[in-house]
Amino acid sequence: MSVTTINAPHYGTPLASFFTTVSGERMLRALSALTVIALTVGSTPLSVVGAFIAVFGRLDRRVGLDLKWIDGTTEALLRTIDDVRGHEIRDYIDTIKEDNGAMVQLMPEAMDLFIAGIEDRPGVLYQSTASMAPPPSLRTFVRSLGGRWSAVSGALFDLLYEITSRDDRRYPCSAPDCSAENERTLTAAFGQMPGVRSNDGVVPIRSQIWGSLIWAGYADHLDVLGHFAGDKPPTARRSVTGPPPHVDWLCSGSRFDVTRFGAMVDAIAAGIQSSARAS
Repeated sequence: MSVTTINAPHYGTPLASFFTTVSGERMLRALSALTVIALTVGSTPLSVVGAFIAVFGRLDRRVGLDLKWIDGTTEALLRTIDDVRGHEIRDYIDTIKEDNGAMVQLMPEAMDLFIAGIEDRPGVLYQSTASMAPPPSLRTFVRSLGGRWSAVSGALFDLLYEITSRDDRRYPCSAPDCSAENERTLTAAFGQMPGVRSNDGVVPIRSQIWGSLIWAGYADHLDVLGHFAGDKPPTARRSVTGPPPHVDWLCSGSRFDVTRFGAMVDAIAAGIQSSARAS
C-alpha cells in the first residue's frame, strides 16, 4: 500500500492565508476566471488582458490590491465565459467568494494543528514530489512578454510567488527535520538545498515533502499537473480530435517540458510498484 502526493501543502501555504482576506477572496475569484479562460476558452479580449496588467502593475510591496479594478476586470472575464460556456461556470466561480473553508484548512496554522494529530501508518509507503520555480527576475519577466497572455500570466506568477514566499517562524511551512536521503535528492536536483522562501508559486517547496521524496526539479504548481507548454501551435488548442495540447498559462520560467513530466511520473510509478511487490 502506498500514498503519493504531488506538490501538496502538507505544512500549509501562506497563499491560503492570503486568500482568506477580503483582497484575497477577490483575487481568488479573478484567478479562477482566468484559469477557466486559459484552459478551456483559449483566449480573451485584449482589453481585458490589458486591464489585468494595469491592476498587477499597481501592486505595492505589501501586495496591496485595487479591489475596484479587480472586481471590474473579473466581471469582464466572466462575460467572456458566459458567451462561450453559459452561466454554470459563473455560478461556480461566484461561490468561491461565499465559501473559503478549504483555504482556511490549508493555512499554516491549521495544518500545524492537523500534523500534530496524525501519524504515518506502519507498512504504508509515503512518497512525494516537490518542485520550485526560479524566483521572479527581470530576465523571466522579459521572457514572459512574448504575447499578451504570457505578459499577464507572468505578472500573476510574480504575485503568487511573492505571497507564497512569506515565512512565519511561528508556523514554518516545513517539516521539523528533513531526512538525509531527501536532502540529497534536493541537492542533486538544484545544486544546493532550497531556501525557506523557495516555492512553486502556490506551495513552499519544504511544505511539499512527506515521506520519501522520489522526484524534485524546477516546475511551477501547474506544470506538475500537466499544464505546461507543448509543441503544438496555439491554433491546435481548438482541435476536437487527437490528444489535447498542453496549455501553459503561468509563465514561471521553469522551462518544464514533457521529458521532465515523464521522469516525474516514472518515479511515482516505480514507488507504487515497489510498494505492491513488498505487500
